[in-house]
Amino acid sequence: MNTMDSVDTLKILPPLNDVHEVGGSNPLAPTRYNKNMDAKKSKPQDVDAYLANSVSEARSILLELRKIIKSTIPEVEEGIRWNVPIYTYHGILAGFATYKQHISLGFGAAGLQDKERELFEKAGYKTGKGTVQIRFDQKVPAAIIKQILKRQAELNKK
Repeated sequence: MNTMDSVDTLKILPPLNDVHEVGGSNPLAPTRYNKNMDAKKSKPQDVDAYLANSVSEARSILLELRKIIKSTIPEVEEGIRWNVPIYTYHGILAGFATYKQHISLGFGAAGLQDKERELFEKAGYKTGKGTVQIRFDQKVPAAIIKQILKRQAELNKK
């Protein structure tokens, strides 16, 4: 290998200060991060820190979701995984993440049943396989969420 080959190789590598990697020190590893979080902010150590770092428009919804989850399944354990709040009860029960204009609330491995998805959609919420998006200008659909949490908790106990 001559010197020119190594110089050309160096030109294609990203500068170290351009790498925004979560959880590692290898500058060549794929970069993975929630693009909706400021890369300069530190990872949240607990749910309180996550809430404090969230945009103000999201905070009241996040607090309400937290209250709904903890009051519906009092034995739930709260923590941070994948840099977002996750609630476990015999497995993953639910979790949420803040985005630019909405909050995504996800449910455990069972996801949403068709009838639950229909309830959300009829009320004006966007859904995915196991998630519902709650825009900052929408009310939290507490009754539907409680129903799903109870179902998911029962499934997790099996």
